[in-house]
Amino acid sequence: ADAMAQAGSAQEFDPLALFPASGRRAAVAMTHGVRTLIFVDVDGVLNVGINDEDQPPVLFNERNCKFAEYCSAYPRSAAALQRTAEELRCLERVRAVAGRRCGTQGAASSTLAELSCQGDSHVSVPLLRRLAQIIRAARKDGPTEVVLASNWRKPKFCSRVEGLERDISKVLGEHFAFDARTRKGEENTAGERLQCIGDFFADRCSAAKVGSFRAVVLDDFFVTPLNGWACDSGLNVSSEADAEAYLKSRVSNDVDAAALVLHPYQEWETSSGLLVQIASGLSQEHVKQAVAFLGGNAVPHLMPLRTPPTPARNAAAGAQVAAQSRAEAVPDSQEPEQRAVALPRSGLVDDKLVEGSDGARLQEATGIVLAKATRQYEMMLDFIDSVMDESTAGSYFSTELCVAWPFLSMHL
Repeated sequence: ADAMAQAGSAQEFDPLALFPASGRRAAVAMTHGVRTLIFVDVDGVLNVGINDEDQPPVLFNERNCKFAEYCSAYPRSAAALQRTAEELRCLERVRAVAGRRCGTQGAASSTLAELSCQGDSHVSVPLLRRLAQIIRAARKDGPTEVVLASNWRKPKFCSRVEGLERDISKVLGEHFAFDARTRKGEENTAGERLQCIGDFFADRCSAAKVGSFRAVVLDDFFVTPLNGWACDSGLNVSSEADAEAYLKSRVSNDVDAAALVLHPYQEWETSSGLLVQIASGLSQEHVKQAVAFLGGNAVPHLMPLRTPPTPARNAAAGAQVAAQSRAEAVPDSQEPEQRAVALPRSGLVDDKLVEGSDGARLQEATGIVLAKATRQYEMMLDFIDSVMDESTAGSYFSTELCVAWPFLSMHL
């Protein structure tokens, strides 16, 4: 009562003033609840990306896997002979990733090949389901905001984001849309990405003034190891704990803040001494860490994929942000060359490895090669190789024969 009298009628009374400073955080958590922010990177988290030296990372998908296997099995084919030394190293990395064991759970034969993107998709279904488990665990415990922190937040990737939201909706069994995006701007380094996430987290916490916040960051930081890179005022990040400490330092003492940074990254050397660095995507262990951090006792169970209901309660969550991105989007036909960008991650394309000096004809030929897996087609490839051994124009002839395969297959 004395505190209320001192506050005066014109000034709003703050009940937290009755608590000693040491107990205010606990009181805030009890009275305001906990708000969770999940920062989602896409490339390297919902798919596997392979560092390709000075080139943009390579998307680990079914097409690139099969192309790498084909060039290894048929080293004298036109597709293999026209590869540069750099491209051959890239193909070796793709094969190394496909045979890499993943985790300690499940069958002993489980490899990263199971996480490859299928068809034209840029997202791996198993990794998508792991993200959905984290989202569901967070939503069970209180208000949750899912923030897109990926380069996919750029207007030119609007259609991809909409497709991703539909895929997440199918996995969750309810409508999903990203609640927000981190600020616009160019991010070229791991430190700039972490600082951008820290800016968003600080803004959210300062807007609330009081409360309890948790941040879950899912980011590979441009396929970059945590090896002491600089972030914001010279802070060196050598571990996930360093990144978590940085995020908590961005928040005032009046806010109870906690952070969990999950960094899906692996590196190793092949038997030939080739260094392989990958953003390995969300693992089962990452999901368990996130669920434990969010206070859950078990990983949430997901129902089999089904069509989500008509958007209702959750429909407005990300509608405004998505509408703004659509308004700013530039049609692909009007946009300048998409690979000529500053950000290394935006160059992830599934046809990167099949571009060569033969242009569209070689791309079409290798596309046909990757689309066929029958014994009859393998016999035809053997025939192509035999022709190349005996013909002075074997490279040209084998490419033409690959292009003609749809017509030849009708007669086998």
